[in-house]
Amino acid sequence: MRQSGTALLDVSLPEEDNAAIRDFLAAHSNDHLTFHAVRTREAGYRQFLEFHMLVPG
Repeated sequence: MRQSGTALLDVSLPEEDNAAIRDFLAAHSNDHLTFHAVRTREAGYRQFLEFHMLVPG
């Protein structure tokens, strides 16, 4: 029942995927480009990534 119900709800990506995303964003951050509020989710077979990217004014 739990497995069937989980397929209907949005859940975060596995921690290993989240860590890879954080590492990627950290590697591309610098004094002029930063990322925060990183969120991931999975709905069915689709995966989503949302983040805030800060750039100079």
